[in-house]
Amino acid sequence: MKIAFLDSGVGGLTVLNSFVDDSKKAFDSEPISEITYLADLANLPYGGKSQEELKLILLNNLQWLQSRADSVVLACNTSSAILDSEIERQFPNVKIYGLIQAFAKDLALNHKNLKKLVVLSTRATHNSGAYINMLKQSRPDLEVQSVPCPEWVPLIEDNLSKGYEPLQELAEESVKKIINQIEIEADALVFGCTHYPLLKGAIKKLLPKVLLLDPADSIRKELSEFVFSPTQTSITTYSSSNEEVLKDKLKSLDKILLCAKYCQNKVKAAQIIGAKA
Repeated sequence: MKIAFLDSGVGGLTVLNSFVDDSKKAFDSEPISEITYLADLANLPYGGKSQEELKLILLNNLQWLQSRADSVVLACNTSSAILDSEIERQFPNVKIYGLIQAFAKDLALNHKNLKKLVVLSTRATHNSGAYINMLKQSRPDLEVQSVPCPEWVPLIEDNLSKGYEPLQELAEESVKKIINQIEIEADALVFGCTHYPLLKGAIKKLLPKVLLLDPADSIRKELSEFVFSPTQTSITTYSSSNEEVLKDKLKSLDKILLCAKYCQNKVKAAQIIGAKA
């Protein structure tokens, strides 16, 4: 079994990390043989792109991945927001997992006590309305506010090399601006972008009592049939742009995410049709 994780940059590593760091997972089946992580740095950031652009990018990436994986995790909320049955039909031999879809199911099953949520996301995810639509379908009683955070992905990607704590300090003013846009008394904030858990320190400092929900935890439950083994599972990391840039980002994440050390072992360039250099 081969599985792939797809994101515009390093944010999807927070999803992969949740999967590989799942120490409670029982080794009662054969470990998956190979993990492919694709960082689509050529098209980073996704958040300001149109739905048409994003759909084409997703189709190109899935086309490239389908020969390398049996299952693909869209470790990117922006990509998950445009996943539909039409796209899935074009890849009949690949099982595609979406973050928003997994989170909506998890919320209905395991978070019935929550009544008010704020979803923090990229502008593209916000504009799609996917979170509000899917959450309302699974929990009609839920009050949801979607807040776009267009500054956060560039801020994280550009400043990760400074280290985790300096990144939290740099992000504090931007986080304050977003918090000031929250209009409801939320029970929880949802990381509607896989980059945002990397700002958890800054968010917790300003909102210490608010529950933070990460859809990566939901997708981990969806992947419960898969088993990762540090000794038996190979991880290859690809960049659709300069792979040296990705290597530097992985070094910066080495002390933050367990999976970063595995991802550094094999970093390659991905030649994807339609990717912008």
